[in-house]
Amino acid sequence: MNNISSLLDGKVLNIMLHFYKRLKETPLLLGYIIVGLAVTFGLKGFQGLVVALKNLVVLLNNQDYDRRFT
Repeated sequence: MNNISSLLDGKVLNIMLHFYKRLKETPLLLGYIIVGLAVTFGLKGFQGLVVALKNLVVLLNNQDYDRRFT
């Protein structure tokens, strides 16, 4: 059973990485980030905005990491 779950995790990870790379190449990502931050601020206030900004920093750090090792 562990082998099946690890294979499934690998497939899911590959699918997520594929869609992440495709989304990163599109100009809609910037619009998604800007609108997402505004909506998060409107719904959750400053606490939600701080969490969204932290997620944005993680995304940008991951993007730099991908560029160095690809």
